[in-house]
Order: sequence, then C-alpha cells, then structure tokens
Amino acid sequence: MSQNYKANESICEVALIGNPNSGKSTLFNRLTGLKQQIGNWPGVTVEQKLGKLCDSGNSCVQVIDLPGCYSLIATADMSRDERITCDFVAQHENILYINVVDAAHLQRDLYLTLQLLELGKPVLLALNCIDIANKNGLQIDSVKLAQQLGCPVIAISAKTGFNLDTLRQQILQNTTNPILNNYHFEMPPELQPHTLKWQDYVSDIVTLRIFEGDVIATQKLCAVGIDVAVALTNVQQQVNAPLDLLLAQWRREKLQNIFTGCVQQHAPASSLSKKIDALVLHKIFGPLIFVAVMYSMFTFAINLGGFLQQVFDQVSEAIFVNAFTTWLSALGAAPWLINLLAHGVGKGLNITVTFIPVLATMFLGLGILESSGYMTRAAFIVDRIMRVFGLPGKAFVPLIVGFGCNVPAVMGTRTLAQRHERILTIMMTPFMSCGARLVIYAIFVSAFFPLAGQNVIFSLYMVGILVAMLTGLALRTTVIAENSPTLMEMSDYRLPTLNGLLRQVWWRLKSFIIKAGGLIIILAVLLNGVGYNNLEKFGKSLTPMFAPIGISEENWPATVGLVTGLLAKEAVIGTLNSVYSLASGSNPDIIKESSLSRAAENEMLMRFGSTTAAYAYLLFTLLYFPCISVVAVIAKELNKRWALFAVAWSTSLAYIVAALYYQIATWQGLYSTATAWIIALSLILFGIYVTARKLIRRFMQAPSKYKPVPTLVTVSN
Repeated sequence: MSQNYKANESICEVALIGNPNSGKSTLFNRLTGLKQQIGNWPGVTVEQKLGKLCDSGNSCVQVIDLPGCYSLIATADMSRDERITCDFVAQHENILYINVVDAAHLQRDLYLTLQLLELGKPVLLALNCIDIANKNGLQIDSVKLAQQLGCPVIAISAKTGFNLDTLRQQILQNTTNPILNNYHFEMPPELQPHTLKWQDYVSDIVTLRIFEGDVIATQKLCAVGIDVAVALTNVQQQVNAPLDLLLAQWRREKLQNIFTGCVQQHAPASSLSKKIDALVLHKIFGPLIFVAVMYSMFTFAINLGGFLQQVFDQVSEAIFVNAFTTWLSALGAAPWLINLLAHGVGKGLNITVTFIPVLATMFLGLGILESSGYMTRAAFIVDRIMRVFGLPGKAFVPLIVGFGCNVPAVMGTRTLAQRHERILTIMMTPFMSCGARLVIYAIFVSAFFPLAGQNVIFSLYMVGILVAMLTGLALRTTVIAENSPTLMEMSDYRLPTLNGLLRQVWWRLKSFIIKAGGLIIILAVLLNGVGYNNLEKFGKSLTPMFAPIGISEENWPATVGLVTGLLAKEAVIGTLNSVYSLASGSNPDIIKESSLSRAAENEMLMRFGSTTAAYAYLLFTLLYFPCISVVAVIAKELNKRWALFAVAWSTSLAYIVAALYYQIATWQGLYSTATAWIIALSLILFGIYVTARKLIRRFMQAPSKYKPVPTLVTVSN
C-alpha cells in the first residue's frame, strides 16, 4: 500500500521517529494494537507501518512508524531507509513527531532530538526504557529536561506499559491543543559571520544544514545559481576545521550541558549484560555459542513443531477434507464438485494448516533472539567473517530475516549505505532457507530421516549459508575494492514479553499463510483438474535432465514439484501431495501420519529409492530459482539484469551442488560414470564463474533502479 500524507486530511497524524533499537517498534505496537496496516512507502519498496490510536469517543490519530535513523542530515551516501525518514521530515510541517529516546542512552539519542527541534518541528519526547535507565544508575529529571529542550517529555516503558496512558492522552489531546515547542536555536559563533552572505536566500537553519552536507537543503542554493561546493570550501578554510565535525562537536557540547543539568548518575548495580557479553562475544567461545544457539533453535522448531504438526494435520483433515466430503455427499453433490471442493480447496487448506506448527516455532525462536538483544551480538560475531566478503556485520541482519522470507530480506538491504554492499547482500539472500523451504525439509525428514531430522535440517541451513558466503567471495573480487566501516549498538539484554513475541509470530505467520494458502489451494484444484496422464507426460519429458541429481524417470512427480516451486517454494509440498497421491491411485484425502497423505508418502519413499537421492533433491530445492516474488523485488531494488543473474546463478549452483553430492555419494570407482560427471560439473562450474565475472563488470555500470524522489523544500525557520 502506498499513501501520501497531507496536512489537511480529516484524521490527525503523528509520526514515531528515533534511533534504531530505541524501542520505537514496541511502542508502535503498544499504541496501535491490532489497528495496523503494512505497505510500502510511495515510490519505494521499503515496508511502512501505519496504525490508529483511538479514544473512547472514536476520535482517532493515525500513527506512522518511520524507519530508524541517527541523523536528519540527508547525505548522498546514506542508506535508503534513513533517506525516507529525512525526506518525510523535510516534507511534513504540521505533524507531531513522537521522538522515542532510549533513556539508558540519553545523551546519544538526544542528538536526533536537537535536529528535530532546530527544524521547528512539533516534538513530544517519549523517554523510553526509563526502568532500565534507573537500574543503570541514571536518575533523569523529566521536568528539567522538558525545560531545557522546550518540548514535552514523558518517561515511559514501552515494554512494561509504564506511563503509556499518559502518553496516549497527550497524543490524543494534540488533535485539539497542538503541541508548540519553544526551543531557542542559535548558530555556532564561529559560523555566524558566514551565514550573512546567504540570508537573502535561505534561513540560518537551512544554512546550518548546508554546512553539514544536507543534499536537500543544498538544492535550495543550487536553484539560485550559487556554487555551493566552492562556498563551503572557502568557509572551511576560514574556520580551519571540517564543518560537519565542527557542528557535531557543537551539538555534543550542548547535549553534555543538558545531560549534566538533568541527570544524576549513581553507581549502577553490576551489569548482567556485561557479564553475559564477556562470554557471548568472546573470540573463541562466541562463534561456538552462536552455532549452538542456531542449532538449538532448529531442534526446537523441528521437535516441538513436528509433534504439533501431526495434531494440526489430523484435526484440519478431519474438518476440511473428511467432514467436508461427508457433508457434500449428504447434500447429493456431484462427484466432480466433491473433488473440487473437498480434494482441492479442502486439501489445500489442510496442507496450509500443517505448516503452522513448524513455522510458528521457528518464528518464535527468531523472535526470542531478536527481542532479547542476542541478534545484535550475532551480527557482531559474524562481522569478522562477513568482512572477508566485503560486507559489514549489519548485512547479517537482512540475511537472518531471510530465514523467515527472502522478500523482506532483500528489501531490508536498504539499511546498507553502499551500493556494492547491497548488491552482494541481495545476491546472497536467496540462499537463506526461508520458512517455505523449512516446511519441505520437515516433510522429507519425516519420511526419510526420522531419527536425525534436526541434524539434516541444520546441515541444509549451513549449506545455504556456505553457498551464500562463497557467492559473496566470488562477487567480492569483481564488485568492490574496500570495506566500509561498521557501527553497531549493543543494547542491554531484555527479557522478551509474551505479548510481544506472540504478536511477532502472528504477523509473520499471517503473511505466510495468506500467501501460501491461496497458492496451494489454486494448485491443488488445478492439479486435480489437469489429470494424471497429462501430468505424467509433462513430468517425464523434463525428468531426464535431473538424472544426475538422482531423480529417475519413474520419479517424475518430483520434477513436477520443482516446476511449480518456481512460483513459490510453498507450492512444492502441495504439488507432491497431489501428484504422488494420484500416482498411487488414491485420492489425497486418506488419513495421514505426516503432512503428506499415507499413500503419497509411501509412493514418494518408493520412487526416490534412497536417502541420498532425497538429500540431493533437498539441496536442489534449497538453492535453485528464487520464487517469483523475490525475483520481482530484486528487479525493483537493482534492475532486471541483476534479477536474471540471480536466477541463472542460483539455479546453476543448485544443479551443480546437488549433482556433485549425488555423484560423489554414489561413486563406485575411478572409471565409473560418476567420475565423468564430477569432472564435467567441475569444469562447468569454472566456466560459469568466468562468465559471471564478465557479466558483473558490465552490470556494475548499470545504475540501481531505485532513485530517491528529488525534493526541493523550504525548511522552517
């Protein structure tokens, strides 16, 4: 959804703004509850969150959750989500900004607050995490802080709900009694003489932002024919200091004075976070703990999710398939209608519901890691490895998001400032095992690897990560020459709230179920309608090309599953269940022991013939062709060339990796067919690498498709 915000709309608006990890998203969820919408910012595919805060009289305020940022200076090399926030602030005058500040890091977070106040924006300061600040020995006087800043200050805890009623009341009152700030802006003394020459064109605050390199403010002077670059060079020579550093130091001194006047520091209790970090961030033990944590998460998801999957499977089948069939038969429905509704729509719903336990437990595990603060540590641990591939540690965050879905992971790369970093991360993202692939793994594990399921699934995730890293290394030598610096915050560990975790799991599950359910239902209906003979003919025509990865001609249903998986990986299981059931001569509504019908599972076991062929099939499923939605997002984020390259690169690697595994695992001697395949595949891999390097050099000359919307604005005095 895209929406333009106008000051004269009937519903009043407020925007949440703050540093990353300040608790902004938690506060947004607290304020809006379930009254939320997800969409994209106008012109760009970065997710935006909209919500409504209403009082008992149905008077509502629209709440906009802006991307986190540290500064409102719109520089040319800033990340795209930060640019969205800068553009929004520049374009919107009559809107209340709820500036969410982490009280435990008050002096740092107030830097953004000063910039908002300098622009003359209406600001309400939400002093979040006040409970953590108190534990850390900080006693903040909210009244004095409000006097110093000239704006209202409310101390809250978004996590516990402390004082949120006061904040809600203040926000709602803004609709009738708008908040007016009385912050007094002063230009740094060293720069005051240099503002006079431009005072006929821009205000002092615009001049200040030009000194800091703000491209939005600079356009104002460029429009009247002033050579800003030459003028800035002259000013810098006269003050004998870099202007941006001089202004940053000026603000820091102001913040130090504010902090000293409003905060009393006491000796904090021994920090548990520091004690944990001493072990978690250890050079040797840290990576080992990281691997153990990830392995535990997969074990938890497969064991608990697998157990619950059988319950969900049996209950949903009894409702959507068996009961629906009985009800339609009692009504005297025609056999074709029963097949369409019960064996098509009903079976699609049944398959979709069986996904829920495994995905929910995986999303719950990821939610715990994210909410507790461990994921930031994981990025720090991986930073050293990522830098080998020319990526900062924060590139690990969108890659982790890819474990849920590759689409938001690709969009999440907008937090990376450098284009080459974004390209590398996007090319690596499709190899992250998304939730849909996890469902495929769970089905095969249940059938072929019942005693070591978590080990098989963990190995697939590790193979995906390894191939992603090798992709980064291969592209690294062509795309980039040097690394960019990395800045990471280490916030205190926090105990996740049950309500917050359940909300995260629900939003992720809902998105997946809506997408997967619709596709699976459509495929179930179509595959039942196409007919067995046509499917067999189509499958057998393609299967010979997959012989090197262990798919025999009689196992053509597996090939049909791969073809439908091009649309979305969720389609693979729905296809396998329908086609294997048809191949067995049974309807796909027989009571099941896993998320495939018993007949379909037995047919799959027989046709694959070995665990080696099954694992090779999983390797191919892990690595091949990103689903259509991911390809579309890559094309929008970069361009069509890169999208096609991602398709060709991932599918080629999938075929070679799966075939090499199968041929090595079935190798019977030096003069066997497997030896010839191994040599041929190795040569093909080298040829693909050489070709890819030539293509990448050409692609790097093509600009990114995304371009920030040009903005010419007058910043308020």
